Formats: sequence, C-alpha cells, structure tokens
Amino acid sequence: MRKLNAPGDSVQDVFSTCIESYRDAALKNRLRSIVPVLSDEASRFEDCVLTSKTHTIPTADNVGGVVSKAEMLDIYESKFVKGTGRPYYDKYMSLPTNGKCPFCGIGTVSTLDHYLPKSKYPALAITPKNMIPACRDCNLGKDIFSSELRGGTVTSVF
Repeated sequence: MRKLNAPGDSVQDVFSTCIESYRDAALKNRLRSIVPVLSDEASRFEDCVLTSKTHTIPTADNVGGVVSKAEMLDIYESKFVKGTGRPYYDKYMSLPTNGKCPFCGIGTVSTLDHYLPKSKYPALAITPKNMIPACRDCNLGKDIFSSELRGGTVTSVF
C-alpha cells in the first residue's frame, strides 16, 4: 500500500458542513448533539490505528443512542457524497499521487473506501481518517475478501 498524507480536517468540521443544509430544526439539533460522540470515536479510532487495535472497537447500530445507523448512512450519501460536504469528498479523492489507487498502485481512484465499514461503525461514517481513496476493484475486492472471511459464498475473486 502506498502511503497517503492524512487529511487534516476534523470530523466536527466535516459533519457540521454536511448537516448545515438540513431545515428540520429538531433533526438538526439531534444531529448537533452527537458531535462530541463523533469526536470521541474519531479519537479512539486514531489511537487504535496507531496501536494496531482497531479490532477492539465495538460495532454499533446507532450513534450515542440518538442517531440511527440509517441516518448516518444517509448523511454520508446525501450530504457528504452529493451535498454540502462534497468539497471534502473531492479533496479526499484527490489525495493519491496521479490519482492512482494507494492499495494496488495501478487502478484509478474512483471511490472512497472506509477502513472500518460505515455499516458497522456509523460514528466513523464521516471520519476523515477512516476514508481511503481507492479504485473500484480494490474496494470491491475488499468486500469479497471480507465476505469469504465471514463464511460467504464467494467462490472466486477473479
């Protein structure tokens, strides 16, 4: 894997940018209330990466008992990828030299992969250091490999 410079953006800034376009005041207040949780989870993630202990981070179905996994996935898709957070998305996609995938060094970056999947770690869905630009093949290959490890029915990676 090729080394990338880590994004210097805070999860608080990215998340606040993503949710700024919500008009529902109650929803916006609920989302703002989890910013400290997102910050704590981002810090825990970074500490665990440095000590090779990401496997100790528990999975979750919500963030702080306030925001559901589905809501966090929607924020990622509708606000980070397609909405007000898009400048951050584009910035992270442009991190690799010459747009080459840092995993294989051959493919062209076309997606952001989550080191810890957003479906199991919703508090990390918009954490900048949890997102790695990747080519489609490497991103999908990781999913296939993970499926095999879980006892999936994938018979070939090729």
